[in-house]
Amino acid sequence: MLYRYTGRLISSALLVFCLASSLAAQSLPDTTPTPENSSTQTQATVPTAQPTLQVPALKKDDFFTKGFIHQMMRDQKTIWTSPAHIKKSDAKWLVPLVGGTAVLLKEDTAIADHFEGKTSLANTSNKISNVGLYSTWAVPGAFLAFGKLGGNEHMVDTGEKGFQAAIYSTVVMQAIKALTNRTRPLDGGNGSFFNGGSSFPSGHSMEAWALAKVISDEYPNKRFVKIGMYSFATAISLSRITSEHHYASDVLVGGALGYMIGNFVMRDHHHATAAAQ
Repeated sequence: MLYRYTGRLISSALLVFCLASSLAAQSLPDTTPTPENSSTQTQATVPTAQPTLQVPALKKDDFFTKGFIHQMMRDQKTIWTSPAHIKKSDAKWLVPLVGGTAVLLKEDTAIADHFEGKTSLANTSNKISNVGLYSTWAVPGAFLAFGKLGGNEHMVDTGEKGFQAAIYSTVVMQAIKALTNRTRPLDGGNGSFFNGGSSFPSGHSMEAWALAKVISDEYPNKRFVKIGMYSFATAISLSRITSEHHYASDVLVGGALGYMIGNFVMRDHHHATAAAQ
């Protein structure tokens, strides 16, 4: 199934670049004929140039800044050591998150059992989940590609941050999944951990909320963008519960971690920019 998703994503990307390339094609030059008989001077006929397709040469540095791997390793260290730097002021969001997670951990199996056997709902939920799977990478890619082709630095910046948030979320998510080993509801899980599995936390939720945070902050004056992105993240998160791929606590923790990673990417980029000025 992963190969099919990857194939569709690559095909979509190729279609985007083909479309962009066709838009970049130059128009025909002016070929208005020059009068052959002139009382003052005779002009030479200029050969008509053939139309050519010119596509901007995109280099790897056009998509990611130099030293990206070094920056990612440094940021990962900051992310993983962040619990050691929790302040009293963080209680306003940390206490509700811990409390909500505790409640959901207790109710996870009961919530999951409510959606068991609902095939139609599961099929619809899986379709919504697939949109999230594609969009997490396709949206930043579109911002990068069209930003570069159109010379829009804001779009390029948004695309780079979107990819950064998605990559960071994926790294953190895979590490936590390997540590917790929680079996998914549809695989016969009973809500317990360390039984072999990859349920906790929800990767779809992490990546969707990280992307939503980045794009919303990049366009703070666009109300419809913020509403649209957070609605998108919410829909993706809920679809993981109704499709029985995740427990409710997986989704809550995944969404919270993704939002915080998106916030970290925005804050870290702002600090780096300020230091360079």
